[in-house]
Amino acid sequence: MPAYKFGEILLIRFPHSDGTMETKRPTVVLAQTDMEDVVVAKVTSSD
Repeated sequence: MPAYKFGEILLIRFPHSDGTMETKRPTVVLAQTDMEDVVVAKVTSSD
């Protein structure tokens, strides 16, 4: 897994609970604890 920087925007695939589809959502990197664990938060609009 590549190293990510704080504030970097990622497009992550989230599977649906029924397992039939997945949705791509933008997220922002909050922290990377090691090479395999990244803490992200969903990007939302304030509109």
